[in-house]
Amino acid sequence: MKLINIKKAPFSSLQTVAFLAIVLFSGSILKAQEVSLRSLKSDKMYIGVENQVQVTVPGIPSEKIFIGSDGVDIEKLEDGKFNLRFHYPGKATLTVHGEGFQYKNFDFEVQRMPDPLNRLPDPIAALQLANGQIKRDGEVTVSEFQNAVGLGFVDTDVNGKNQFEVVSFSLVWVRRETDPAEAPCKSGKFSEKAKSLANVAQTGDRFYFENVMVKATNETELREVNSLVFHIK
Repeated sequence: MKLINIKKAPFSSLQTVAFLAIVLFSGSILKAQEVSLRSLKSDKMYIGVENQVQVTVPGIPSEKIFIGSDGVDIEKLEDGKFNLRFHYPGKATLTVHGEGFQYKNFDFEVQRMPDPLNRLPDPIAALQLANGQIKRDGEVTVSEFQNAVGLGFVDTDVNGKNQFEVVSFSLVWVRRETDPAEAPCKSGKFSEKAKSLANVAQTGDRFYFENVMVKATNETELREVNSLVFHIK
């Protein structure tokens, strides 16, 4: 009996293209499912500020990647970056979705911004000069105090921005054998009266900053922080 060698018919070009397409597509889907979302500025999320995150999905261009969530303002930036603004504390679920990959949920705990008094053991309110420098309590020169513009902060940086503002304070000027004078200020800047007191500063004078009230972004409740005392040398 003569053996007949039966050869398998090779793939047609169309079958080959289809097979390669299935392999490549499957590999792309497997890679694309490695969805990651990470915060760029802090390991926590805070209400009332911009929380910037980076989203990466291997094999998927950033313009095809999106984030969705209820009650969250989302701004899409370039290169897979997003700004997230939360309005309420508690658990928040972010859903990364788009073309060519399976969506994935990420859970975060959203917190209120920390009270500046709890964040820093040292006083946070400070004298701010016209050149941007700040001075803590203590001795300052006449020229330094006369170049002051109001109050700022030593450091209240959250997520890369100063998230507190001074809303009011009182400046009290004391000179020996002279009646004290007080100047209320309705912002972090010197009022006209406060500036006039600063302009007459001379060696031996003392200036007190009292009732310093600050406000956190997107919060209505005011917070009283440290007072300051400066002796003009």
